[in-house]
Amino acid sequence: MSQIHIAKSGLTKILMMLRVIFFLWKKKAINALLHRLVGFRKSENFLTHYSLLITQDLILNQMKIKERLNKLAGKFYEVFGYKAKDGFDFSQSRHPIEKAMYQMAELAYEEFMGDTPDYAEDEE
Repeated sequence: MSQIHIAKSGLTKILMMLRVIFFLWKKKAINALLHRLVGFRKSENFLTHYSLLITQDLILNQMKIKERLNKLAGKFYEVFGYKAKDGFDFSQSRHPIEKAMYQMAELAYEEFMGDTPDYAEDEE
């Protein structure tokens, strides 16, 4: 008999918690609570803020990879006896040798990292 009573009281507590959560969600009080705890604006919600942070991080990582590939392409370019200006973007070049240097850098990335850069798949 006591086990049934405990199960009923546990179920009652769960139902009460669900009612409170639904009420807070309905009143948009959860966003207000997050605003107080984390500093969100009322127009934002947690998932939007979190997804923006992830997107920014991915973009920064891709920019770093592209920058490193450009540096490596510049080193390959020097092996062939050429010298590029600082900050030269081999990935946007139209010259076949400069394009080849960047493609070699991408191949080296694939070989050592075991994967192609994410942005390289979009360009093809």
